[in-house]
Parts: sequence; C-alpha cells; structure tokens
Amino acid sequence: MINSGYRCPQYNEEVGGVPGSYHLYGMAADVRVPGMEPGKLIQYAHDVGFLGLGLYHTFCHLDIRYKYSSWEG
Repeated sequence: MINSGYRCPQYNEEVGGVPGSYHLYGMAADVRVPGMEPGKLIQYAHDVGFLGLGLYHTFCHLDIRYKYSSWEG
C-alpha cells in the first residue's frame, strides 16, 4: 500500500517533508505491506536495488536516488 507518492511542493511542506525530497520528483514512495514488518520490507527493497531506504515504525520510504542512503525515523 502506498501511503505517499508524488507530492507537490505545497503538500510536501504541509506534511513536513524535507526540501528537495525525492517525493517532489516522483522518485519516492512511502509504502507498507499488510502483515509484513517494515524491517523485512526494507531488506527486500535493498535486495532489489532501492538506494534510498528509510525505516519507520509503520512504513518504509523507498526512493531511486543515485547514491545509497539509509536512515530510521
């Protein structure tokens, strides 16, 4: 399930998104899979080549940036 995909600048600001967010360019999504722990989903995303990996309590941020970066929120 996609919680957040593309965001216009105004909406990105309203939800507390960072300036330059990959959501602004359609290159990111915040996702969850019912019944799957976010830690397991992040491992699958890493294994298939996502380079931007954000682990949160109830979802994962996945993006297709050009350099590996991971974080927890």
